[in-house]
Amino acid sequence: MRSDAAQEMLDAFDGTGLKALAFSENGFRQLSNSVREVTSPEDVAGMDVRGLSIRTMENPVHLAIWEALGANPTPMAFGELFSAMEQGVVDGQENPWSTILTSNFYEVQDYGSETRHVYTPFIKMISERTWDSLAPEYQELVQEAALQAADYEIQLSAEYDDWAREQLEERGMQITRLDDEQIAAFQEAVQPVYDEWAPRIGEDLVAEFQQIAESSKTE
Repeated sequence: MRSDAAQEMLDAFDGTGLKALAFSENGFRQLSNSVREVTSPEDVAGMDVRGLSIRTMENPVHLAIWEALGANPTPMAFGELFSAMEQGVVDGQENPWSTILTSNFYEVQDYGSETRHVYTPFIKMISERTWDSLAPEYQELVQEAALQAADYEIQLSAEYDDWAREQLEERGMQITRLDDEQIAAFQEAVQPVYDEWAPRIGEDLVAEFQQIAESSKTE
């Protein structure tokens, strides 16, 4: 989130009426469902049985991910989700552990899988008009405060997410932590999504973030 590529994304807001100051996070999205344990893409697709119906946001990339995995993605408003899972309209959903806990989804979802399939960044912003009204020394102070707040929030988010996962287990949800080989199987299964969307998003940008992510594994 402090890379040159990330800064380019923040700078792209210039001239839109918003000044993007820093990235913070809402954690990784995980899969939960009420049908079966999921350890592989085959478990999502169902193979000899039906694929899981998964609630997603109305986001074309998210929809493409679950289609590639063989699920039946179902866009739905978040406020309708709990009832939809309780009534069996959908089998599951995907959100960070913290959201799954605070929304009480463990009451209607038996299984959770630590798929980490989507990383959810937040952006700290300020009105461009307000930003432009500040003297340079105050702009510097606001920018530094935003970066410090983002670092602190990222730390708290990671800690709370781990705690939320433990709380879900204590409340009876069976959570499966996928190993590197299992994660790699999911990555391979969604490669067509990269092939489809990288040209639209920017192949250089996607490649740069993939390189950053890969290098972080060895640090």
